[in-house]
Amino acid sequence: MGLAACSTNVPLGAAGSDGGESLPAPDAGTTSSGAVTGASGPSACAPGTTPLAPRVLASGGFTGLALVDGSVIATSIDQVQRFPLDGSPPTTLANTPSPYGLIVVGGNAYFLEESHLPSELYAVPLAGGEPTRVLDAWFEMERATADGDAIYFPSVGGGVTRFAVADRSQTKLALPVSLLIDAIAVVDGAVYVAAQDWSNMSTTAGMILKFPPTGGAPTTLLETDGHPWNLVADRGGLTWVQEAPGFSAAPRVVRAGLDGRDPHTLVDHPARSLVIQGDTLYIMWDGLSQIPLAGGAEITLVPHLSSPGFLAVAGGDAAWVDPIDQAKSSTIVPTLSTACW
Repeated sequence: MGLAACSTNVPLGAAGSDGGESLPAPDAGTTSSGAVTGASGPSACAPGTTPLAPRVLASGGFTGLALVDGSVIATSIDQVQRFPLDGSPPTTLANTPSPYGLIVVGGNAYFLEESHLPSELYAVPLAGGEPTRVLDAWFEMERATADGDAIYFPSVGGGVTRFAVADRSQTKLALPVSLLIDAIAVVDGAVYVAAQDWSNMSTTAGMILKFPPTGGAPTTLLETDGHPWNLVADRGGLTWVQEAPGFSAAPRVVRAGLDGRDPHTLVDHPARSLVIQGDTLYIMWDGLSQIPLAGGAEITLVPHLSSPGFLAVAGGDAAWVDPIDQAKSSTIVPTLSTACW
């Protein structure tokens, strides 16, 4: 999965460590979702690394990240860098002014260059090199996603643009201009869109739509009783953060089938980031937690974070930035951190 689109919901109260379970000690065996392997299996942690102990890789103003081949690829104020998880010194892939966001497709890291208006999409090889401008158009990274062949992002004037990385061609998937896209997810060529209808200013005018892999008009899978955000998808279903009608309660994490049927609450609190790996959902709110997609107890992996986001998970490693939400007067310097299990 590419970098998942992240919403930055205003915190509505503590969650995660209050409502979930603490993870067993590393030698206690595996959890039901296989999050921790002790005596029953190998660990992804490097020798001498304590499982689930956060490690700070760097500090600064990070704007996006991805986990690739044992390293964190991250954009910061003026660089695209690689931070090896084994603690080796970081390397600079590119020096560039104002890079923002990050999506990795194939052997390239894609990011926005915000010193230009409109923002331009650039690519740099994961091995490093000179950044190349690949798209000179309005592009919003927060709501973009990718599969192995293309990057998908909201179009100017409504709809979704599919940008094929191989030949840089663009295909527009049309939607009514009244629909504000909150998130995009892609599974097996099908494009799923979480949106809200601006022609109806009700707080209940949310919906999930699907573009079929063969193309054609979208279908509305379900209408939601609150605005949907942070949509992620796997072959078993759709998962998103849904606001309560009229903002009468805290947002919650909802899951439904790929056909939109059987929407049900998976976690009864918000999330800044959602990542699916295998049969497990990883959640970032006031810490890092996990829950089986089939439902069950939420397990806290890393507690007591501030306002973390930009979550990436690969194998037995996770990386994030904390905080991503803070007052302009704050003197806290965000950190790029990782943990393994």
